[in-house]
Amino acid sequence: MMIKACPKCGSRNIILHAGGSTGFYNCLDCGYIGPIIIESEDRLNLKSRK
Repeated sequence: MMIKACPKCGSRNIILHAGGSTGFYNCLDCGYIGPIIIESEDRLNLKSRK
């Protein structure tokens, strides 16, 4: 399963803010809004980014 995370804070608490697959994402923890997110199949890889 692909895990999505915020590029600013690393949180997985993100939602699609606007648009479809090319839309913007919103991090509910730090307030980031933008088109770029981190996608990984490895949970440990995401934890090391924090």
